[in-house]
Amino acid sequence: MFVNEVYWKACYAHAHGYDIVFSDKLNVSGLKRFNDRDLSGGWYSEEMMWAWHPDIGRFLFSGQYDYVFNVGGDVLFNEKFLNFPVWAYDMGHDVIIMDQDYVAWGLNQNSILLKPTSFTKSFLDADYEYRTDFWTQSDNGAWMENILVFLGRENEHAGLPGYGGNCTQLGKLPKPEHLVQKNIKKSYQLGTAFCQCFFREFDRLAGRYGHRKSRHIGFTKTYMTSNGVEILPENSARLNSQIPAVMRWANCFDHVRQI
Repeated sequence: MFVNEVYWKACYAHAHGYDIVFSDKLNVSGLKRFNDRDLSGGWYSEEMMWAWHPDIGRFLFSGQYDYVFNVGGDVLFNEKFLNFPVWAYDMGHDVIIMDQDYVAWGLNQNSILLKPTSFTKSFLDADYEYRTDFWTQSDNGAWMENILVFLGRENEHAGLPGYGGNCTQLGKLPKPEHLVQKNIKKSYQLGTAFCQCFFREFDRLAGRYGHRKSRHIGFTKTYMTSNGVEILPENSARLNSQIPAVMRWANCFDHVRQI
């Protein structure tokens, strides 16, 4: 599975002299259970979706690394930008994520640049606590909620309105995401409602795409055309019709993976 994706990850790490680990551990404890067949989701089971969490701290806080770049198994590194060092995205933040404008499937969590700081540990610890509920897009929906919570605290510290949790109930599911997806229409409706709420709050708390600001969370702009021209917020809706397109960040979007 994902042979091409694995090849280009290994190539990228080798080209830059980075250590690379392909983790297959499923040592996730404390997950909320729906029934005894939770594992039937295969790749999209709750265990698989949360498995990166326990393992990443082992490397991030080992004292051996300045950064850890966490990417999903289905992420494809783009050959066109293979020479770009991922640490160059660090503009003084603790957690650096791929940013994007509104899309119905939510904020893509598949590539995260992490620095071993106290904020990063607090952020990741808080995110891992969400495994005790079922979320739209599993760990991805929880990740989005966690971003809003931390941005809300930052705003409150600055004397601005924070996050009141008004997206929380929209993000929670009655059963695991891979089971909800068996009803595609229902899954899309639930996911869209949460994502609309998320991006509305995201824009309010951090600013619009391309102009977001936070003390601890960095937002890198990801939308680019095939000739390397950035797609700005006012015309980012063109992304879906602009094929082929390239995002400098590694991604798992179909129009990037199929280039």
